[in-house]
Amino acid sequence: MVPAVTGAKRAYAPGRVLRRLPRPVAAIVTASALVVVGLGLLVSVLLTIFIGFFLALGFELVIAHLQRSGMRRGFAVLLGLLVGLLIGLAGFVVLALQPAISQLVGSAPDLIADIQDSQTALGGLLARPEVADAVQDFLGQAPGYLLGSLGTVFGVLGAAAAAIFTAFTVAALMVYFMLALPRMLALTERALGRPERTRVMREALGKVGGYVTGQLTICVCAGAVSYVFFLVVGMPYAAVLAIVVGVLDAIPQVGATLGAMVAIVVALTVGLGLAVTTLVFFLVYQQVENYLIAPRLFSRAVNLSPAAVFIAILIGAAIAGVVGALVALPVTAALKEVGRYLFRDQLAEIEGGQPEQDQPEGDEPERDEARAGQARGPCRSAAMTRRQHRATRSPSMIMKDRPS
Repeated sequence: MVPAVTGAKRAYAPGRVLRRLPRPVAAIVTASALVVVGLGLLVSVLLTIFIGFFLALGFELVIAHLQRSGMRRGFAVLLGLLVGLLIGLAGFVVLALQPAISQLVGSAPDLIADIQDSQTALGGLLARPEVADAVQDFLGQAPGYLLGSLGTVFGVLGAAAAAIFTAFTVAALMVYFMLALPRMLALTERALGRPERTRVMREALGKVGGYVTGQLTICVCAGAVSYVFFLVVGMPYAAVLAIVVGVLDAIPQVGATLGAMVAIVVALTVGLGLAVTTLVFFLVYQQVENYLIAPRLFSRAVNLSPAAVFIAILIGAAIAGVVGALVALPVTAALKEVGRYLFRDQLAEIEGGQPEQDQPEGDEPERDEARAGQARGPCRSAAMTRRQHRATRSPSMIMKDRPS
């Protein structure tokens, strides 16, 4: 008996749709959904691993230089890590923590005197009865405010703890990758097989290392020069501003401009003249950095057109935010080397040259034998030529040459 069809539509059920699909299609759809969900959950982990590997490639040039000087790789990695930690800790204490503590200790007696003296503006304000009552009421309600804001406090502390844990995780991964990088490269070279492919891989990795060391040099230079300028002109919070300028200078295209804007805004709190002086300083320094410092450091590491740089930064920022924008240029430069190798025949036809061919592994003994034959000397070559000439002569020619 056919059931009566009502005007109401049936409720949508995803499981009913999957049951109507063939089993292979349903399995593929389910597996794809699980893969997408798993990748979404692992994005942060994969990003952390990528940053650790990226930094290991960046500092490989320094570790290789220490190895060439006679130091073992483990000691070279340990020395680089200790030097980096000491420089970072000393910079934070000397440039940021010590001035802040000195300013607080120096202003504390004046602040206490102002509070106790009713003739000052602050002391007179606190001496008023209504202000005193308001302060007493706030102190009485402070425990309730603190209990109500515990969630926010724990949230901020949790975010800070997560950031510190991520930083230590990246540092640990970087050390592990730096120690294991020679074995990883050797295994990759055996998997690639051909010397030409190995050369392309090393050139691509060299692009990443050259960019990281060059960018680190530029950031340190920008921060140091800015700090000296801030001290000379009497800029408030000179150390903190110098650190901000150095960190923001790592962002391609817009980082130096953002650092200059932050410094100019702080200078405006002092006066218009200081702001104009700061603007002129950053205009001059950016020209020096763009036309003198950066070309010397990035001429071989990153050889990209301005359009390619801009597009790479946009794509990197869309994929991984600020981290993607930071690593977009070296990754693009490395992919350019790989693309030039993969499409070398087409590029050679466009340029009108001969395409590069990979030499098969079996031809190497023949080339070695040919080189050895060329090095045997003229006497050996002349004897071989006479034997070949006798072998090519016919019997009638041999009988004719014999004396009768």
